[in-house]
Amino acid sequence: MNRKKLMRKVLPVLVTGSVLVSTGTLTFAEGTTQIQDISQKQCTKNITDNFKSRLDKLVNSSIITQEQENRILDYIKQKDDERKKEMDKVKNMTEAEREAYFASNPRQKTDLLSDLVKSGLITQDQADAIKKTMPNKQKKNNERTRDKSTNYTTDK
Repeated sequence: MNRKKLMRKVLPVLVTGSVLVSTGTLTFAEGTTQIQDISQKQCTKNITDNFKSRLDKLVNSSIITQEQENRILDYIKQKDDERKKEMDKVKNMTEAEREAYFASNPRQKTDLLSDLVKSGLITQDQADAIKKTMPNKQKKNNERTRDKSTNYTTDK
């Protein structure tokens, strides 16, 4: 008899506790995802704003024109849209399809300034002038990227 009374008191407490714990965990997980989404959007906005302010400085110092700045921003937005489309395509692939896709399409680092020169948005002289205004860390990264792309060989 005492056992039944004890079970009547303990069982509701256990059920209530487990419901509260699972609900709290779910709420925490959803909150964390929202925070990550917000911080990722904020980080992207900061990068975009920083890049725009650097381009504005280049326009003010007469290295590039306002029209070139606008075309560069459009070019970067276009490349970003292409990257997003590719990522959406990859998301919808199976694991085997993804592996085959990445094996046949190796990712290559590109130098933005070289791409802008190749696409005719800026001249090589302008690219050289922009490199002179870059912080040392960015210069080293661009040189490393350029060296890797020019020294690339395949054995077939």
